[in-house]
Amino acid sequence: GMSKQQAEDVISSGDRVTFKRNFTQLLNNQVSSSCLDDRVGVASILLAIDMLKDVDAKITVMFSSQEEIGIRGAKIGPYSKKVDEAICVDVSFGYTPFSKKEDCGIVGQGPMIGISPILDKSMYSKLTEVANKNNIPYQTEVMGGGSTGTNADVITVCENGIKTALISIAQKYMHSPIEVVDTSDVENTAKLIACYVKERAGEIN
Repeated sequence: GMSKQQAEDVISSGDRVTFKRNFTQLLNNQVSSSCLDDRVGVASILLAIDMLKDVDAKITVMFSSQEEIGIRGAKIGPYSKKVDEAICVDVSFGYTPFSKKEDCGIVGQGPMIGISPILDKSMYSKLTEVANKNNIPYQTEVMGGGSTGTNADVITVCENGIKTALISIAQKYMHSPIEVVDTSDVENTAKLIACYVKERAGEIN
């Protein structure tokens, strides 16, 4: 809302400018806010941790920074942790008019389980099996090429390589101040992670 001169009077070169934060409850379970990418991923992991507090297994959680500018935090996070498997949680494109349906998930229809040449096929299969067994709705996200655009890209090649899966939450209007998600997708992502870890912990132990 400022003229060029007004802006130059209060903003110096190198200053960071951001949109005013907002949070709006929409119909049903949907919410709109800035920075839901990837606050909803963090929320789902925190919910999953609460569901896993009595599980007899070592669970390491990483919240990394600077994913959007080169996946910098995730490049070093897994080092020296002796990780058997990793599950990354991010958002992916939710369908909106004029989008390609084959490139999008549907908001409110469950977590999107990624399948890609760089992701572990056995983990994908186990996640879908666990989802079906526990009546957790899910969507399959087919991702081509050598990149998922998430932290999974660098975790898979960390140290000797780490088996990695990717679960995404469908989100409308990504990278805008009015991102939209369905909170049921966040809850079902947490449930899927918790059920998966419980099964794997039982198999390992």
